[in-house]
Amino acid sequence: MKIELNEKTYIAPPAKAKMFRRALVITKEYDLENITADTLDELLQFVVEVFGEKFTIEDIYEYHLSGDLIGLVSETIQFVVNPKGQSDGEDDKKK
Repeated sequence: MKIELNEKTYIAPPAKAKMFRRALVITKEYDLENITADTLDELLQFVVEVFGEKFTIEDIYEYHLSGDLIGLVSETIQFVVNPKGQSDGEDDKKK
């Protein structure tokens, strides 16, 4: 999985087991269609941690499109829960 912020591309390393657990908690406890600002901060902190804290929540707020924040969280959860179902784009370049 990768994300581009401020013309820099970040690639998430393989997720650790604790991130898998947090992803399960997030999917159980939060309704991604109806969240508060504080909840959004928590969810974006999860994204930051999945990417090894190579950027901050503020970087996401500053450089990521607002309409796709929930999509970013959902994609990150999918990356953690189902890593084999994700592509970083490298496989596509080989074809």
